[in-house]
This record gives sequence, structure tokens and C-alpha cells, in this order.
Amino acid sequence: MKAELQARLDGWNASPDWVVKRSDGGARASLLAVPGEPPALRFEVELDCAASACADYTIHRLLETQGEWNHSFLDGDRVDEGDHRLYRLAYAGVWPVKPRDFVYRAWISPDDDGGATEISGSVVDERFGPAPGRVRGRILLAWRRVEALGPDRCRYTSIAQSDIGGHVPGWMVTPGVIKNMFSELGHIRVALGC
Repeated sequence: MKAELQARLDGWNASPDWVVKRSDGGARASLLAVPGEPPALRFEVELDCAASACADYTIHRLLETQGEWNHSFLDGDRVDEGDHRLYRLAYAGVWPVKPRDFVYRAWISPDDDGGATEISGSVVDERFGPAPGRVRGRILLAWRRVEALGPDRCRYTSIAQSDIGGHVPGWMVTPGVIKNMFSELGHIRVALGC
């Protein structure tokens, strides 16, 4: 699964078809149309903080910190399994959308300079069956990278393609996701002091 996700990601990263949808405060959100599937979204920003602090906050301790920077986060679980982690994360819905949850496997690779890379995708796991009142979404591919640019500077990049499930059209979801990316960035900057 990891190799398939990486091959898909490599193709997207090489694509010249990313379209910038919003650029603000040094951050940029772009969209890549994927035929027959939901679009992929990319978010990029340089931050004035150590890569190790950013990677710790946004990747290594995701479950513990997400409620601080994602206003729709409800709850979650994590199971460490050798070279990967299994997550179940739940998010509040905004009328008329019901709450969603996602179950996915994530592989995290730390860098020697304090940065890290995570690649993940949804899985079916009997430990996390359907939750009453929630719609199960799918993460088709998610990738996050924190790269050191110096002792107190890093680049945070995320690429995600998900299907939130249910009957909500993508054209309704994408603008809200982009807005949330910038809102979450503000919270991350405050938490990390950058």
C-alpha cells in the first residue's frame, strides 16, 4: 500500500497542472483535478521555527495536538504497529453534513535534521467499525512533509485527496477545506511561536 501511495504522489508532484486557489501570508493552497475522483489539494508554507518543533506538533503528536488547531476535530484513536500507525479520527459536521470519521494507516519517516514525512491512506480495520451517527470517509492519499531550511526555519507541505462520503458534492467541500487550511495555519503559528 505504501509503495502505491508513493507512486501516486510522485506523479502528482511532477504534474504541471496544479492551480493556485489561494495565496495569503506566505502560504499557498493549490488544487489538482484528478479525473473521475475528488481533487487533490496541496498546502505549502515556510515557518520561522525549527523543523523538529513543527514535525513534533503536526506529525508525531497529531492525535494529541489536532484539537488545538482543527476546530472540527471531535476525537480519535491511534494504534502503533511496527513501521506504521493506525488512526481513527472523527470530525464534526456542519449542517447539513453529518459528522465524519476516517480510519487510515500512516507511515512516518523522521529526517536527521528534525523534519519528517508522513504518507497515509484509508484502510478497513475491524477494530474501528462504523460509528453510529457518523459517515465513514476515505483518505485516498495524504502526505505531509516538514523540511528543515535552517536552524529556525522549515517548510510545511501537505497534499491530500479524500472522499468525505455521503452525498456532498466536491464543489461544496473544497472551498471549506481550503479555508480551514489557512485557519489551521494560524493556530499552528501561535502554538509554535512562529
